[in-house]
Amino acid sequence: CNSYATKNSYNSSIKFTMEYSRSDVVFLDTKVKKHDGALITELHCKPTATHTYLHKLSDHPTHTLRANPLSQFIRIRRICHLLTDYRKHATQFINFYPNRGYSVKTLTKIATEVEARDRNTLLHKKVTEKDNDST
Repeated sequence: CNSYATKNSYNSSIKFTMEYSRSDVVFLDTKVKKHDGALITELHCKPTATHTYLHKLSDHPTHTLRANPLSQFIRIRRICHLLTDYRKHATQFINFYPNRGYSVKTLTKIATEVEARDRNTLLHKKVTEKDNDST
């Protein structure tokens, strides 16, 4: 793509890249890698990620402000097959959120609560009454 753009005099600031590895592959925010003869998943954050989440002082309801980091920790827990990977990425996110006005103590509590949840349960769709009514 890059050489095609150059040959045809396209002035583009977008450059296409590709990474090759025999041990892992990245797709969107997930890295699939080999571990003890099996394939497992881990969170992948692009180097250009800014982690600019909803600010704690924004004019949103309290439940929305709590749900923002909670949903990120749940996302990490779903993606990370190993608890060690979850802990590593959760710690990074605990360090990102204070820049957005969140308390480290509160973030640590949320991350610990999510860590205690069963990953397999988090991976299954939650059935609601609305879902039951449509069947």
